[in-house]
Amino acid sequence: MAKPIRLSNGKCWKTQGAALEHFRKMLARYGDNCLVDDHDDHADLIALIERYDTVESDGPPKMGVGISRFERRLNRGAGFTSPGFWILRTDGSITDFSYVSAVRGVPKTLSEEFYDACRNAIGPELLATKQRYFKEFSDVEGRLPCDLTDMPLIYSEAELSHAVPSFGKIVADFKASQGWDASIPLGVLTQSADAQISTSFIDPAISAAFRTFHHARAVLRIVATKRDPNGPPLKTTLVRRPIILQ
Repeated sequence: MAKPIRLSNGKCWKTQGAALEHFRKMLARYGDNCLVDDHDDHADLIALIERYDTVESDGPPKMGVGISRFERRLNRGAGFTSPGFWILRTDGSITDFSYVSAVRGVPKTLSEEFYDACRNAIGPELLATKQRYFKEFSDVEGRLPCDLTDMPLIYSEAELSHAVPSFGKIVADFKASQGWDASIPLGVLTQSADAQISTSFIDPAISAAFRTFHHARAVLRIVATKRDPNGPPLKTTLVRRPIILQ
Protein backbone atom coordinates (compact mmCIF):
# COMPACT_ATOMS: atom_id res chain seq x y z
CA MET A 1 0.00 0.00 0.00
CA ALA A 2 1.29 3.46 -0.91
CA LYS A 3 2.39 5.53 2.07
CA PRO A 4 0.84 9.02 2.21
CA ILE A 5 3.08 12.10 2.35
CA ARG A 6 2.14 14.44 5.21
CA LEU A 7 3.64 17.85 5.94
CA SER A 8 3.58 19.81 9.17
CA ASN A 9 1.24 22.46 7.69
CA GLY A 10 -1.50 19.87 7.22
CA LYS A 11 -0.97 19.19 3.52
CA CYS A 12 -1.26 15.50 2.62
CA TRP A 13 -1.00 13.47 -0.57
CA LYS A 14 -2.04 9.86 -0.93
CA THR A 15 1.13 8.92 -2.79
CA GLN A 16 4.71 10.10 -3.18
CA GLY A 17 4.08 10.61 -6.87
CA ALA A 18 1.19 12.99 -6.17
CA ALA A 19 3.38 15.06 -3.81
CA LEU A 20 6.21 15.21 -6.36
CA GLU A 21 3.77 16.35 -9.04
CA HIS A 22 2.48 19.10 -6.73
CA PHE A 23 5.95 20.59 -6.26
CA ARG A 24 6.93 20.02 -9.91
CA LYS A 25 3.94 22.08 -11.02
CA MET A 26 4.74 24.70 -8.39
CA LEU A 27 8.28 25.06 -9.72
CA ALA A 28 6.96 25.36 -13.28
CA ARG A 29 4.69 28.27 -12.31
CA TYR A 30 7.63 30.54 -11.60
CA GLY A 31 10.27 31.94 -13.91
CA ASP A 32 14.00 31.83 -13.23
CA ASN A 33 15.10 34.27 -10.50
CA CYS A 34 11.48 34.86 -9.51
CA LEU A 35 10.23 35.07 -5.94
CA VAL A 36 7.77 32.42 -4.73
CA ASP A 37 5.15 35.00 -3.82
CA ASP A 38 2.09 32.81 -3.34
CA HIS A 39 1.32 32.40 0.37
CA ASP A 40 0.22 28.78 0.07
CA ASP A 41 3.27 27.86 -2.01
CA HIS A 42 5.55 29.49 0.56
CA ALA A 43 3.84 27.60 3.39
CA ASP A 44 4.16 24.29 1.55
CA LEU A 45 7.88 24.89 0.95
CA ILE A 46 8.47 25.81 4.62
CA ALA A 47 6.83 22.54 5.67
CA LEU A 48 8.82 20.66 3.02
CA ILE A 49 12.09 22.11 4.37
CA GLU A 50 11.15 20.85 7.84
CA ARG A 51 10.73 17.40 6.33
CA TYR A 52 14.03 17.75 4.43
CA ASP A 53 15.97 18.61 7.57
CA THR A 54 14.71 15.48 9.32
CA VAL A 55 15.99 13.37 6.40
CA GLU A 56 19.33 15.00 5.55
CA SER A 57 20.96 14.69 8.94
CA ASP A 58 24.58 14.61 7.69
CA GLY A 59 24.76 18.27 6.67
CA PRO A 60 23.78 21.68 8.03
CA PRO A 61 20.00 22.18 8.32
CA LYS A 62 18.51 23.98 5.34
CA MET A 63 16.26 25.99 7.66
CA GLY A 64 19.28 27.71 9.18
CA VAL A 65 18.46 30.71 11.37
CA GLY A 66 15.15 31.14 9.57
CA ILE A 67 13.73 31.43 6.07
CA SER A 68 12.89 34.82 4.59
CA ARG A 69 11.69 33.69 1.16
CA PHE A 70 12.08 31.18 -1.68
CA GLU A 71 13.09 31.77 -5.28
CA ARG A 72 13.31 29.64 -8.40
CA ARG A 73 16.86 29.69 -9.74
CA LEU A 74 18.94 27.73 -12.22
CA ASN A 75 21.23 25.17 -10.65
CA ARG A 76 24.51 25.11 -12.56
CA GLY A 77 26.67 22.03 -12.28
CA ALA A 78 29.40 20.31 -14.23
CA GLY A 79 27.97 20.45 -17.74
CA PHE A 80 24.30 20.88 -16.79
CA THR A 81 21.70 23.39 -15.70
CA SER A 82 18.36 22.65 -14.09
CA PRO A 83 15.74 24.76 -12.31
CA GLY A 84 15.20 24.38 -8.60
CA PHE A 85 14.04 26.09 -5.44
CA TRP A 86 16.51 28.21 -3.47
CA ILE A 87 16.22 29.38 0.13
CA LEU A 88 17.02 32.95 1.15
CA ARG A 89 17.50 33.07 4.92
CA THR A 90 16.91 35.92 7.32
CA ASP A 91 20.68 36.34 7.87
CA GLY A 92 21.29 36.84 4.15
CA SER A 93 22.72 33.37 3.47
CA ILE A 94 21.32 31.28 0.60
CA THR A 95 21.21 27.63 -0.37
CA ASP A 96 19.51 25.24 -2.75
CA PHE A 97 17.50 22.15 -1.87
CA SER A 98 15.97 19.20 -3.69
CA TYR A 99 12.21 18.96 -3.39
CA VAL A 100 12.50 15.43 -4.80
CA SER A 101 14.78 14.31 -1.94
CA ALA A 102 12.57 16.05 0.59
CA VAL A 103 9.41 14.34 -0.65
CA ARG A 104 11.00 10.91 -0.96
CA GLY A 105 12.35 11.15 2.55
CA VAL A 106 15.39 9.01 1.80
CA PRO A 107 18.88 10.56 1.63
CA LYS A 108 21.26 9.45 -1.08
CA THR A 109 23.49 6.51 -0.27
CA LEU A 110 27.29 6.84 -0.44
CA SER A 111 27.23 4.84 -3.66
CA GLU A 112 24.79 7.34 -5.18
CA GLU A 113 26.96 10.24 -4.00
CA PHE A 114 30.00 8.52 -5.54
CA TYR A 115 28.11 8.16 -8.84
CA ASP A 116 27.34 11.91 -8.75
CA ALA A 117 31.00 12.72 -8.13
CA CYS A 118 32.01 10.62 -11.14
CA ARG A 119 29.40 12.32 -13.30
CA ASN A 120 30.64 15.75 -12.17
CA ALA A 121 34.24 14.74 -12.96
CA ILE A 122 33.40 14.23 -16.65
CA GLY A 123 30.47 16.66 -17.00
CA PRO A 124 32.41 19.53 -18.64
CA GLU A 125 34.06 17.13 -21.11
CA LEU A 126 30.75 15.57 -22.10
CA LEU A 127 29.29 19.02 -22.71
CA ALA A 128 32.30 20.13 -24.76
CA THR A 129 32.20 16.91 -26.77
CA LYS A 130 28.53 17.30 -27.59
CA GLN A 131 29.11 20.89 -28.68
CA ARG A 132 32.09 19.87 -30.84
CA TYR A 133 30.23 17.02 -32.56
CA PHE A 134 27.31 19.21 -33.48
CA LYS A 135 29.70 21.83 -34.84
CA GLU A 136 31.67 19.30 -36.91
CA PHE A 137 29.04 16.81 -38.07
CA SER A 138 25.60 18.48 -38.10
CA ASP A 139 23.87 19.29 -41.39
CA VAL A 140 23.06 22.75 -42.69
CA GLU A 141 20.03 22.88 -40.40
CA GLY A 142 22.15 22.06 -37.36
CA ARG A 143 20.87 18.48 -36.99
CA LEU A 144 22.52 15.15 -36.28
CA PRO A 145 20.85 11.74 -36.73
CA CYS A 146 20.03 9.84 -33.55
CA ASP A 147 22.32 6.81 -33.30
CA LEU A 148 19.38 4.66 -32.24
CA THR A 149 16.59 5.72 -34.60
CA ASP A 150 18.16 7.89 -37.37
CA MET A 151 15.73 10.66 -36.47
CA PRO A 152 17.33 14.09 -37.08
CA LEU A 153 17.95 15.98 -33.82
CA ILE A 154 18.80 19.59 -33.13
CA TYR A 155 21.20 20.33 -30.27
CA SER A 156 18.52 20.88 -27.60
CA GLU A 157 16.82 17.57 -28.47
CA ALA A 158 19.99 15.47 -28.15
CA GLU A 159 22.24 14.14 -25.44
CA LEU A 160 25.40 12.06 -25.20
CA SER A 161 24.52 8.60 -23.92
CA HIS A 162 26.71 5.69 -22.87
CA ALA A 163 26.25 2.49 -24.85
CA VAL A 164 28.01 -0.63 -23.52
CA PRO A 165 29.40 -0.54 -20.89
CA SER A 166 26.87 1.69 -19.15
CA PHE A 167 28.07 4.65 -17.13
CA GLY A 168 26.99 2.85 -13.96
CA LYS A 169 29.18 -0.12 -14.89
CA ILE A 170 32.17 2.16 -15.49
CA VAL A 171 31.61 3.82 -12.10
CA ALA A 172 31.36 0.44 -10.34
CA ASP A 173 34.53 -0.81 -12.02
CA PHE A 174 36.43 2.36 -11.08
CA LYS A 175 35.30 2.05 -7.47
CA ALA A 176 36.53 -1.55 -7.41
CA SER A 177 39.84 -0.55 -9.01
CA GLN A 178 40.40 1.85 -6.10
CA GLY A 179 39.61 -0.86 -3.55
CA TRP A 180 36.43 0.95 -2.50
CA ASP A 181 33.79 -1.57 -3.60
CA ALA A 182 33.06 -2.47 0.04
CA SER A 183 33.09 1.10 1.41
CA ILE A 184 34.15 4.60 0.39
CA PRO A 185 36.70 6.15 2.76
CA LEU A 186 36.07 9.45 4.52
CA GLY A 187 37.70 12.38 2.78
CA VAL A 188 36.98 11.18 -0.75
CA LEU A 189 33.65 12.98 -1.32
CA THR A 190 32.60 16.52 -0.50
CA GLN A 191 30.22 16.88 2.42
CA SER A 192 26.83 18.55 2.22
CA ALA A 193 27.08 22.35 2.38
CA ASP A 194 25.07 25.44 1.49
CA ALA A 195 24.73 26.04 -2.26
CA GLN A 196 26.51 22.79 -3.09
CA ILE A 197 24.51 21.48 -6.02
CA SER A 198 26.05 18.04 -6.16
CA THR A 199 28.77 15.86 -4.68
CA SER A 200 32.31 15.99 -6.06
CA PHE A 201 35.67 14.42 -5.32
CA ILE A 202 37.72 16.42 -2.83
CA ASP A 203 41.06 15.45 -4.40
CA PRO A 204 41.47 16.64 -8.03
CA ALA A 205 43.75 13.66 -8.61
CA ILE A 206 40.81 11.28 -8.10
CA SER A 207 38.74 13.25 -10.60
CA ALA A 208 41.60 13.01 -13.08
CA ALA A 209 41.99 9.28 -12.44
CA PHE A 210 38.31 8.71 -13.13
CA ARG A 211 38.46 10.73 -16.36
CA THR A 212 41.35 8.58 -17.57
CA PHE A 213 39.51 5.40 -16.55
CA HIS A 214 36.32 6.60 -18.26
CA HIS A 215 38.10 7.61 -21.48
CA ALA A 216 39.53 4.13 -21.88
CA ARG A 217 36.13 2.42 -21.62
CA ALA A 218 33.33 4.75 -22.66
CA VAL A 219 31.41 4.21 -25.90
CA LEU A 220 29.23 7.25 -26.48
CA ARG A 221 26.37 7.93 -28.86
CA ILE A 222 24.06 10.78 -29.82
CA VAL A 223 20.48 9.99 -28.80
CA ALA A 224 17.23 11.86 -28.29
CA THR A 225 16.75 13.36 -24.83
CA LYS A 226 13.12 12.22 -24.98
CA ARG A 227 12.13 9.29 -27.16
CA ASP A 228 8.77 9.30 -28.93
CA PRO A 229 7.10 5.94 -28.12
CA ASN A 230 5.36 6.15 -31.50
CA GLY A 231 8.60 6.92 -33.35
CA PRO A 232 10.80 4.57 -35.39
CA PRO A 233 12.07 1.35 -33.81
CA LEU A 234 15.46 1.23 -32.13
CA LYS A 235 18.42 -0.03 -34.15
CA THR A 236 20.79 -2.70 -32.92
CA THR A 237 24.02 -0.91 -33.86
CA LEU A 238 25.64 1.02 -31.02
CA VAL A 239 27.06 4.11 -32.71
CA ARG A 240 27.27 5.62 -36.21
CA ARG A 241 30.67 7.26 -35.65
CA PRO A 242 33.34 7.11 -32.93
CA ILE A 243 32.81 9.85 -30.35
CA ILE A 244 36.16 10.73 -28.86
CA LEU A 245 36.50 12.55 -25.56
CA GLN A 246 39.27 15.14 -25.52
